[in-house]
Amino acid sequence: MHYGVAYYPEQWSEETWSRDAALMAQAGLTVVRLAEFAWTRLEPRAGHFTFEWLDQVIDCLAEHQLKIVLGTPTAGPPHWLVTAHPDMLFVTAEGRHMSPQSRRFICLKNNHFRAASERIVTALAQRYGRHPAVIGWQIDNEFGCHNTVRCYCTQCQLGFREWLQVRYGSLDHLNKAWGTVFWSQEYNEWEQIAPPQPTATYHNPGHVLDFYRYSAATVCDYQQMQITILRDYTHNQFICHNFMAGFDQLDHSQMSQPLDMVTWDNYIDEGMDWSDVSRFHDMIRGLKHQPFWIMESPPAQVNWTRYNPALRHGEARLRSWHAIAHGADGLFYFHWRAFRSGAEQLHSAILPHDGLPGRIYDETAALGQELKQVQPLLTGTSIRAKVAILTDIASHWSLQHQPHNEALSDPSLYVQPWYRALLQRNMAVEFCQPHEDLKAYQLVIAPLLHVLTNQTAQNLKHYVNQGGTLILGPRTGWRETSNTMTSLPLPGLLADLAGVRVTEWASLPPEQVRYVHATSAGGSGSYEAKLWYEMLELHSATALARYAGGDEHNAVAIAHNNYGQGSVTYVGVLGDILIDAIIAETLNVLQMDGILSTPDGVEASMREGPAGKFLFLLNHTAHEQRVTLPAPYYDILTNEWLTTETQLAPFAIRIAQIR
Repeated sequence: MHYGVAYYPEQWSEETWSRDAALMAQAGLTVVRLAEFAWTRLEPRAGHFTFEWLDQVIDCLAEHQLKIVLGTPTAGPPHWLVTAHPDMLFVTAEGRHMSPQSRRFICLKNNHFRAASERIVTALAQRYGRHPAVIGWQIDNEFGCHNTVRCYCTQCQLGFREWLQVRYGSLDHLNKAWGTVFWSQEYNEWEQIAPPQPTATYHNPGHVLDFYRYSAATVCDYQQMQITILRDYTHNQFICHNFMAGFDQLDHSQMSQPLDMVTWDNYIDEGMDWSDVSRFHDMIRGLKHQPFWIMESPPAQVNWTRYNPALRHGEARLRSWHAIAHGADGLFYFHWRAFRSGAEQLHSAILPHDGLPGRIYDETAALGQELKQVQPLLTGTSIRAKVAILTDIASHWSLQHQPHNEALSDPSLYVQPWYRALLQRNMAVEFCQPHEDLKAYQLVIAPLLHVLTNQTAQNLKHYVNQGGTLILGPRTGWRETSNTMTSLPLPGLLADLAGVRVTEWASLPPEQVRYVHATSAGGSGSYEAKLWYEMLELHSATALARYAGGDEHNAVAIAHNNYGQGSVTYVGVLGDILIDAIIAETLNVLQMDGILSTPDGVEASMREGPAGKFLFLLNHTAHEQRVTLPAPYYDILTNEWLTTETQLAPFAIRIAQIR
């Protein structure tokens, strides 16, 4: 268990460094993130490096047995670099050049910026790549933050064309893939193609999806440039990047593969609750199917939402244990000492602006003691899930561009109802890519496979044929990889697997509903369908639910098909209560039980490893809750026995060892 904090010593005088290091150690912190926004202090002019101050900071921290994660400082380029090469400024879709008066204002495709990035990263790697106190590297900071993935500068226009030439080989293939004959949009010169900027009306969907792919690939390529340099000069140091789990302009799966570890910055935005954060934890863990780190989490309030309320007593502690319960092995707070200047002056820190320890420091130190206490038991433990949810970024982007329903412009709405239904039953969930080997999972749910490849279709057929249970959500298999509609009967490449044909479909405004009557494996009773519904024609499948009333009366809404040794359920509707009923019945048929039954707002999770099984009980509410345990368990946090009727205080956490 690594316990850390982001520290910006370049903003403070030298005499504070030793005191800060001592306070960090006293609080139980074990690792410090440095230098991610210190480019001007590290390289005040081109090719002139001043590492001496950083040497002193690292030595000072190391004297207090603190380890270091170094950030490459490329998210905050210096003004001298932009002055020399103004063409590196990020250009928005509207053609506006970003001002270099903040951060993340640079095009990652720009050759001048890449050369400067290579220089600073190489210099850092050469100096600290074998430093005994440096255990790892964080590349850049929050790629894409502030809507900075999709650049429309001249170099990106050229880069996009080059990327398309590699992807399609010829304009004939591109025109066919995109269907540019529509609206007389056929291209006969590569130079005619530009990124999809504002125009009179809708863009070609294939054009948009490929630009999204190109932009994400550009960031991935920039990250790989830094990875390659670090691999050349470092030894026994990990490489990571701090993702933003709810950010959807990057292909996190592609970016995570060459990294040693994935981390993410755990901030709860307005409108989110603890179930959203649980999903983000599980999604990040699923990128490499291994433990992850929280690289940033606020110790109290943030500074960038509309109201920025303070966290209540015990809430920051609960958020930390929440991450560990979902597979985190490292926790970092952002940040150590509140900034006196700059854009984040009002963001909370462990120490306030005067540097004097207070309640937040005391809570940080208390958590440090808890982590030290349980580390020997939790080391080597992990989450073991038998249920997988498939996510696909191309499908997400496709539906984001053409949701066909304004209320569905956030495609995560397809995913969260399925996840929430599993979370409420305390089922461990793993997120996977559609092409991965799925044999380890008893149940696989694919809520959003709008863009379907032959590889994915064959993988799902193999999984079901070998005995797996698959649930498919609406709008499955509609699009080919170029974002054109399939010419096959819907659900396209999976029609034979699902045993149905989608004959009609409709989008509903939020105030309208359709009613679905389930009579078998979907659970008996009537349920509301909202925002979207499809009518199914049965081939080899049997009906599980039909519409009640309206023009679609008695049409099939949900169908079940046996395929090989397994089975598939096609769900042609959206509706939280209906999805909950489907999950309940499916788990019952498969004889799968959750970890524990808990009241609303209380979560149960399990980590397993060499020292046994550890049951996490987390009360996410501000009131006392009661949980019934199957037997008395020993709480490794409080060193006391939990009775079968256990009381949980507000924001309480219990960790029971199950032998």
